[in-house]
Amino acid sequence: MHRRTLMAALACAFLAGCASTRFVAEWRANDYPGPVLRKLLVVGVSRDAVARRVFEDQLVIELTSRGVAATASYTLAPGEGELDRAALERLVATAGADGILTTRLVQIVRQTAIIPGAYPYAGPYYGFYRYYPYAYRGAWLGYAYTPPQVVEYDVVVLETQLFAGADQRLVWGATSQTSAPAASKQEAARLGRLVVNALAAARLIEAKPV
Repeated sequence: MHRRTLMAALACAFLAGCASTRFVAEWRANDYPGPVLRKLLVVGVSRDAVARRVFEDQLVIELTSRGVAATASYTLAPGEGELDRAALERLVATAGADGILTTRLVQIVRQTAIIPGAYPYAGPYYGFYRYYPYAYRGAWLGYAYTPPQVVEYDVVVLETQLFAGADQRLVWGATSQTSAPAASKQEAARLGRLVVNALAAARLIEAKPV
């Protein structure tokens, strides 16, 4: 394998391994007695209209596919800009929601990692007489070794929270990380699965098993 091709493959494999969304912190209000929430209003708190819609859509898809009624806030308030309290109260009333699920971008952290150098494995199929010239020429020409590579990538930190009750108090929250783009549909879908599973485990919603 050509050195550049191998380096690209190693970098792709590394970033693919980092891409999975995961919770790094989770909290539940132990003094919240219920009831189980039946309909959620999903709110992406973002100035980026595209990112907002991506997250709201994917979370609604995951919730509804698991038997939980959910509405994306942008379908009721499609405009951009911050909403005041009166507008938020109208939004919740219009949605008929007994819970509000929010997601916001906390920060994007630039990370650096080093991928160790590597020698391609020749394999037993070469045999000694074919292996020797390959190894000898590679030692002098350098094509048998891929040097260490420095890879930079972004870690996206998100905060997801659930508010419930007549006073819409905070009853659950989680912080997640991913190295995928913040508006990635794939990672938003993964976040949706994590959130629904966590809310079901916390007995805040009744979700059908996957």
